[in-house]
Amino acid sequence: MQSSLTWGAKLSYAAPAFALAVVGIPIYVFLPKLYTDVIGAPVALTGWILLAVRLLDALTDPLVGALSDRTSSRFGRRRPWIALGSLPLALALYALFAPPQLGPQGAAAWLALGLTLLFVGWTAVAVPYEALGVELTTGYDERTGLLGLRDGTILLGTLAAACAPALIGALLGLSEDEGGQRAIYRALGLIYAPLLVLTCLLCVTRIREPARSRPTTKLELGAGLAALRENQPFRVLLLAYVIGAIGSNLPATLMPYFVEYVLEAPQPAAKVGLFLVIYF
Repeated sequence: MQSSLTWGAKLSYAAPAFALAVVGIPIYVFLPKLYTDVIGAPVALTGWILLAVRLLDALTDPLVGALSDRTSSRFGRRRPWIALGSLPLALALYALFAPPQLGPQGAAAWLALGLTLLFVGWTAVAVPYEALGVELTTGYDERTGLLGLRDGTILLGTLAAACAPALIGALLGLSEDEGGQRAIYRALGLIYAPLLVLTCLLCVTRIREPARSRPTTKLELGAGLAALRENQPFRVLLLAYVIGAIGSNLPATLMPYFVEYVLEAPQPAAKVGLFLVIYF
């Protein structure tokens, strides 16, 4: 494995994290309200769709991880997934942000199909991408610095994504009515879809995967699950993560509705972006 990475290589690795952050705030916070209040999808059905696609992730994440581990190509194990996965991810992102005029059931179907493609593409990129960071160097300090740079870039991307709808609306002079909201999110898709592809391509072209010998022993699924059950620190970490995720995701998704319908704040979309920036 590489013993030392240049700053150019480190920044190239971290670059996709900035664009991938758009799958966080805009998708979990802005998209549900866009589809229920502007596009016209039924609220209850939107909630069920969001739950279903997240449950799908529980299946696709380990599947993609296993397939990536077994991938053999002259480009390595991780980079082909990152490059190819960015294409459906970008396509789904733009389609979700720029839907056609649809009735309630059509809007729900568009949301369901778009989110399914989005999260499959997200998994195809994110799981190998995160694995690649661990494999680029064996040094503790350098690995910690590289992953810290990646996570710091995610935070910057999250702040940018939180501000983006309000900034686009202000720069283009768009109102918060249906037409203005559609134009704002269409512009957001036009910005982030190519940014996702370009940053992923930058990463895979500037990073060289280290040669890695295949393990001599293979851990079967049942044995792996049994090992996890017996690992108490892992169980504690998993429980803490689940509780924390529920505690943060529920308020985040409901915040736009709370700001508009409970606080009755003027220009609620802009206020949500401000509250998110303060929170982060």
